[in-house]
Amino acid sequence: MDEKQHGLTLTQDTESTTGIQKTLEVTLNPDANHATIVHHLRNDTLWPVELAAWALTVMAKGGFAIIPQPPYLSHEDCVAPSRPIIQWAYTDMSDPRWHWGHHYITLRQAPSVAGPQKIGVANRENWVACAVNGDLFIKVFAYVAGAAYPDFGSSVEVFANSQMLELETLGPLTRLDPGESLSYVEDWFLYRDVPVENDEGSMGSLLLPRAQEARRTQA
Repeated sequence: MDEKQHGLTLTQDTESTTGIQKTLEVTLNPDANHATIVHHLRNDTLWPVELAAWALTVMAKGGFAIIPQPPYLSHEDCVAPSRPIIQWAYTDMSDPRWHWGHHYITLRQAPSVAGPQKIGVANRENWVACAVNGDLFIKVFAYVAGAAYPDFGSSVEVFANSQMLELETLGPLTRLDPGESLSYVEDWFLYRDVPVENDEGSMGSLLLPRAQEARRTQA
């Protein structure tokens, strides 16, 4: 561990099973509710490896994940597909923990429900969020148009079971030659006392302006 002003760097020993070394840089903004997280992956093997950053953030129980939908367009304006949703073998779209809204998809964490749920999406809106216990957490990331992403094109995945809720972001698939590294950046924002409810009106008025403001940090 390497401590620095307003943050630290955590470096893991090279994994014996994969030959990949992982490093995590965490920097806190002293003047704002903002942290920058940089994920580094280095190929310490003797051969090329194709991989992607996979950044999991585990949230407290009782909240719900929020994925923004791409802008709505009428059939007359766009006939091409634009909203891929990736399902796992255990994904049940009829599970009441899901809400398939006009502007947002949400997944609620329920401690009393044991079965897992998960989807992946090609999230071009560059953010994903969690509302829990009256607070709001937003992750902002870059989406690379035209790049290949893991899991049939997923740049965001959300997962829930009875123990936790996960916000997962993924970087593009990247080929690393021996000794090469990649970096993947997330910006985190935490807002206290923002009581977002699991409905479109509340998310539109309380969440969306903050998400748009957060996105400007990576503009």
